[in-house]
Amino acid sequence: MVSVARSTTLFFLYFPFLFSHAPDMSEAIGEDAVISEQDFSTRTPLHLASAQYSLAGMYATGEGVAKDLSAACAWYLRAAEQGHVAAQYHLATMLMSGKGVVQNYEEALFWFKKSGEKGMIDAQYLLGCMFAQALGTEKNYQMSFLWFKLAALQGHAEAQYHLGVFFAKGRGVAQNHADAAFWFEKSAHQGHTKACYYLAALYFRGKGVSQDFTRAAEWYQRLAAQGEPRAQYYLGMMCLRGKGVKMDYDLAVTWYRRAAQQGYEKALRALLRLGGE
Repeated sequence: MVSVARSTTLFFLYFPFLFSHAPDMSEAIGEDAVISEQDFSTRTPLHLASAQYSLAGMYATGEGVAKDLSAACAWYLRAAEQGHVAAQYHLATMLMSGKGVVQNYEEALFWFKKSGEKGMIDAQYLLGCMFAQALGTEKNYQMSFLWFKLAALQGHAEAQYHLGVFFAKGRGVAQNHADAAFWFEKSAHQGHTKACYYLAALYFRGKGVSQDFTRAAEWYQRLAAQGEPRAQYYLGMMCLRGKGVKMDYDLAVTWYRRAAQQGYEKALRALLRLGGE
């Protein structure tokens, strides 16, 4: 755990210019605006943090001031240390990417945790990724699963997909294809391509769900129409065999060809067996 003292040290280490020449606040609030010492003394920490967060956003985007990612990061840090959740998240993303600050996965993990613990959905998802990929920490699938689940419960489609994968593979949790199907379907209904594919495969094979070729075909059709070659191949196979759809040789060849044109070898081999081109 990174202490407040350590994060303050990070502030002085990365952003000494803030103390050698403070930013000209008139750039951000207008030259005619006047803020007295009394104004600052009566502001609550929450109000001050919100103002610092807003100023950071202006420096990050160049809105009203010259774009300066280092200054943005510095102001995000000031707000983050006062508990501003969005500032904690944005600071973490900058530390993770190395934009405006030296890349530091451990510090990024610290600030993602701060915001994730307060319900920031994207922070929860990225914590799942960091624990799964050993970024700023040792690889820990159990922790990854827990953070993905928190984000998934809030409706994060990518987290729902990863949760499905974890259940399907028994990664960080006991293998359970029914739970995998549940989360794949949640994600698929939000348009997640990979979730649609794996959900179709579960229905096709009857894993975790009752085997249902019609539903498998429906999900494959959604993807095939978007140009997904694996879905096009399986839809072609289902058309050829009359599984879940009406048997249609010509349509099967059409889907095989579309998949083959994208370099999908199984489709190419299927065409060769059929004598197609």
